[in-house]
Amino acid sequence: PRTPTPNVTMKFLVLALTATSASAFTGGRSAARANTRMMADVAVEEAAEPAAPAYPTLNGWTADESKFCWGLPGALSPMGDFDPVGLSKDLDLTEMKRFREAEVTHGRVAMTAVLGFLVAESF
Repeated sequence: PRTPTPNVTMKFLVLALTATSASAFTGGRSAARANTRMMADVAVEEAAEPAAPAYPTLNGWTADESKFCWGLPGALSPMGDFDPVGLSKDLDLTEMKRFREAEVTHGRVAMTAVLGFLVAESF
């Protein structure tokens, strides 16, 4: 009996993972039909025109100064509105967006650094 080489095993593994992961992006037909039926059953109500928001809507999000962090998405269910030091208190919308952008940027740098450590370990 021939033992498969690591190269052949790796190619087979990549092929199998590619074939199975591609099915994750296809939607089920029955779910689409059920959604269409539910949408058809909902009565369309004509509502009065809502008042224009004080801030522009961007990608479906409108700033709301009464909410935590101006209503920006990102609160986790077990932690909720997590700001133990109070860094987000008394910030205007532009400063809050700047803080959020800095948080995302630092997270990306940290992930790249971890990747660098892992790559360096293999050499």
